[in-house]
Amino acid sequence: MPYFIEGILIILMIFCFCVGIAIICQFARFWYENKNKTVKAEVEKTKIYYVQETKPAPKPKKKKRRKKVDVALKGVVLTPEQFEIITAENKQK
Repeated sequence: MPYFIEGILIILMIFCFCVGIAIICQFARFWYENKNKTVKAEVEKTKIYYVQETKPAPKPKKKKRRKKVDVALKGVVLTPEQFEIITAENKQK
């Protein structure tokens, strides 16, 4: 039969063994969580962009400009004012 002191030392040894196992389990858990957090943080920081080829936006068609009469033909081509004068003269006749 163990002496009283040996009994206390055995109980103390069992208690320390259990506390040591608990501390090792806690460190293992913290290490595992920290390892997973860094991987998740890297995944969350990474942004993925999906690029699609699209047709370019249709450009508006340019309006066609009317060509102005050259200065050389200014006397030959009738302007609206001249046309009104000619029609007024025809009505008076």
